[in-house]
Amino acid sequence: MWTRFQPAIVAAKNLVDDGAIGEVRQVQADLGVDRPFDAEDRLFNPTLGGGALLDLGVYVVSLAQYFLGDPAAVVAHGSLFPTGVDAEAGLLLRYDDGHTATLLCSLLHHTPGQARIFGTEGWIDILPRFHHPREIVLHRKGAYPEPMVRPPVGGGYSHELAEVTECLLNGRAQSPVMPLADTLAVQRVLNTACEQLGVDHTEDPADLD
Repeated sequence: MWTRFQPAIVAAKNLVDDGAIGEVRQVQADLGVDRPFDAEDRLFNPTLGGGALLDLGVYVVSLAQYFLGDPAAVVAHGSLFPTGVDAEAGLLLRYDDGHTATLLCSLLHHTPGQARIFGTEGWIDILPRFHHPREIVLHRKGAYPEPMVRPPVGGGYSHELAEVTECLLNGRAQSPVMPLADTLAVQRVLNTACEQLGVDHTEDPADLD
């Protein structure tokens, strides 16, 4: 998940870890594109992992997982394309401590692609598009907004590559920033959402436990 290694996301996580916005209570994120339906396109093919959730939803769910952890409950609503894959989905994630995440992904219409991390002492805007952002804005209680520009290098993939290289050089089988447990947790949420929407990707998902 290249998003976690983007400099702007790293800056946002550092702010949260340092208590800049207090206790994180809610995450909001959207990611949508206007993609004309084409039954031959892999995005609309259930046997090729098509649908908004698996293509775009992974970004919004991963962001929520990064800042809030694993949810206790998932509620998904949306619509399907004629091929049976999800066209769009709205997700509400609920956590045992009362925290929530409200997430949207869509192949039907373009959305801002913005995210917000809300805390007890302020919030952080991750400006569009949040999965490879250049800028975040910190809003502290009673203070002026604090823009922070942290553009990625090149297309943005080099940061993930640097982490992989660092892990290999140090004999680590997985990254502490994006460990296997997080990957599986994100996939469980996506699987649950797909099931609730009635999406069948033909092949049964692997046992994640």
